[in-house]
Amino acid sequence: MRHTAVIFLVGLFTVLSATAGLDEGLVVYLTFDNVKRNWILDASGNELDAEIVGNPHFVRGKYGVAIQSAADTDECVTLPASDALNISREITLSAWIYRDNWTEGSGYWFDKGCYAGKADLHAYGMAVFQVKEAHWELGDLKGTVLVMLLGGPGNQVRFSKALPKMENEKWHHIVGTYDGAFVKMYLDGEVFFDSKGFGPTEVAADTNNQELRIGCAKNRPQFAFDKGAIDEVALWQRVLTQAEIRTVLKGNILSVSPSDKAATTWGDIKGS
Repeated sequence: MRHTAVIFLVGLFTVLSATAGLDEGLVVYLTFDNVKRNWILDASGNELDAEIVGNPHFVRGKYGVAIQSAADTDECVTLPASDALNISREITLSAWIYRDNWTEGSGYWFDKGCYAGKADLHAYGMAVFQVKEAHWELGDLKGTVLVMLLGGPGNQVRFSKALPKMENEKWHHIVGTYDGAFVKMYLDGEVFFDSKGFGPTEVAADTNNQELRIGCAKNRPQFAFDKGAIDEVALWQRVLTQAEIRTVLKGNILSVSPSDKAATTWGDIKGS
């Protein structure tokens, strides 16, 4: 019995240590479980609350509540422009993504200035595209393509890879990282794409004054994320390791357990 207690304490210490490290470089963390009037509260402590713009819907999430954008719109959950969001070097984008059908429709879950214009030289975003005809901008790929976009119109790079057959109506954890030279994308804790095989890529180091949209893309209403849902959105200004990403995958961010987050009720949302 004493051995069991020791093993439990060691395991608990390991989880808490990994979780504590996830605070480092964390810019914003949206669980969508804490809503006050028209604002989704930032759980990171940095007070980068997101405004509910347009008519996104609250739906059941991976943990608690998630959001689903309306169709054909560039209005969605939006973080106002902030210096804290102007990340031009190391970055990690993380979210739980649910699709009704992975072979239907394109949609962005992160967009910061990806289509904002030539004056905004640095952007970042993540999306899924349905590609019927291969095009060089998406690596001559066809089918359902996962994309991480960095840089601006004059120096924009789309890192992309065709997704395997994905299980519909199931949550998947998707992460993109960039260390200033190489991009990695993770699918459910495993490396799905690594740009090292293509050599280092340096994108424009300038930032932009655009908002960060969650669930749509500015000036591209056709890319609204209306055919699924988005939960547990987090952004770091550093590259998370695979071990850290697997900790995030387990729902361990900021020492808040999945069961704690799932305790949010629909009454809490409707009454905010």
